[in-house]
Amino acid sequence: MLSPSLRISGVWPDSCVPRIQSTRLAGAEIDIVARTATLGCRSGATAYEQRANPALQAGLLHLPARVYAVRAYLARGTQTPVLSRFTLLDATENDPAPVVENGFWWTVSLGDEAVPALAGSGISLERQGDQLAVGLFGFDDTGKATWFFGSARLEGRIARVALVRLRDGEEPFGQVSARPVAESGPELLIAFEGPAQAKAWLVRPSPTGASDAIDVRPLVLQRSAFGNGAAGQGWLGRWVAVGDADRSRVRMFDFSRLSSEDGESFRVEDAQSGLSLSCRLGLRPAEQPPATCTLYEASTVVAVFDRIGIDRLEGRSADGERLRLVRVAD
Repeated sequence: MLSPSLRISGVWPDSCVPRIQSTRLAGAEIDIVARTATLGCRSGATAYEQRANPALQAGLLHLPARVYAVRAYLARGTQTPVLSRFTLLDATENDPAPVVENGFWWTVSLGDEAVPALAGSGISLERQGDQLAVGLFGFDDTGKATWFFGSARLEGRIARVALVRLRDGEEPFGQVSARPVAESGPELLIAFEGPAQAKAWLVRPSPTGASDAIDVRPLVLQRSAFGNGAAGQGWLGRWVAVGDADRSRVRMFDFSRLSSEDGESFRVEDAQSGLSLSCRLGLRPAEQPPATCTLYEASTVVAVFDRIGIDRLEGRSADGERLRLVRVAD
């Protein structure tokens, strides 16, 4: 199928509606520049719709399957375009979305990402079915700790969460019961890449006061294992393997032996079954999930996992079947 067109639409306050001037596709980013006229505009709300095809304009017949960050810039007349809208486009089609893990997710700076971490900031995430509840903890413009909270429906691998800020609440040992004040906060857009990995963007109106302008702050979120033990310590324990082809056939492993192959990898083994899980950390800290893991029976590859969390690994068996390793709670 040829690459789909992008559509921007809405209602403009006058007849000089935005018209797409250019598009740019670079990796996982799509930029759209739209411009309006400023002369001869008739007053009155005017509906508009514009279409563009960034993939074809970039010389591609197909839009590669991934999640895209879409930025729309708007210019009025001869003014310099300003960032006006931001959204996510899921073009992964039939690729199953990862099952998201509940828990604390922290902002991190990975070697392959040019996104700095926000020290002491992250999210508390609870997923129930296709509903997400998110608490964002960080700091305001004065450096004071602050909380934002919101909920949204998980659409495949994307969530758009409108956050509210809670302030002026009751101190834990206070004598007077006081409800915290809720005020509008930023929007949090999340694209989940694995059970414990995500890219996110905080979006807010620009404090400069420029008309239509927004600020966008990219983040990399990661759920990390507790403890300061050896690399791989957090992946010891009991796990079950479940495949899509025959879900009634479940295998259980007890990874009780840990060894290190080198400074950038580790291996956990089930002495009884003879199976082992070899994981590659690369340059990641020991408490972060590995980049890839391979399940072996003796020296034979059983499965390769490329979506790795603290409690769940997702990948494919040697014959191509989708396979999951899920931790068994003690």
